Amino acid sequence: MRRFNAGEGSLYFKLIQDNKEYLTDFPTTMSHNSSATESEKYIQKCIAQWYLQEVYCFAICEKERDVVIGMMRVFKIDWDFPSAEIAYFLDDKYKGQGYVTEALQHTTEFCFDVLKMNKLHLRTNVENKASQAVAKKCGFVLEGIHKEDFKDVNGDFVDIFRFGLTRTAYAQK
Repeated sequence: MRRFNAGEGSLYFKLIQDNKEYLTDFPTTMSHNSSATESEKYIQKCIAQWYLQEVYCFAICEKERDVVIGMMRVFKIDWDFPSAEIAYFLDDKYKGQGYVTEALQHTTEFCFDVLKMNKLHLRTNVENKASQAVAKKCGFVLEGIHKEDFKDVNGDFVDIFRFGLTRTAYAQK
């Protein structure tokens, strides 16, 4: 896992295009990455937001090569009550190999140890069992179901599960 670099927009756009069938839970990502040029703008914005402490975007990379295979994003940061939301996706070809679990563990560590967050949360579509398993494996606890609380890329309202992890629970792991 690492920060994104300028010039990786075309690679990121290809990743989005290769996985658009299952990225229906990422309408914002899809809408900001409609071309390689738009993806480069998105990457540049991610880099700027990092320095402004607004959003932290990480590239999930294949271990053997420095190839971007996914993204981990820390956003909706509230510095007054130090908390944030985490979202992630991975190239379908790499699912089930532990990449997201490892990336979420590193991101959680970054959020609690570096950013000094008190609470993290993430949301999953109620049908996304794999993402729910990753959340639980990394110590996140199901806090509730939010009915029709999210719009997918088709504009359909979907139910989501909200998972949370506190600094106290993280420290007890």
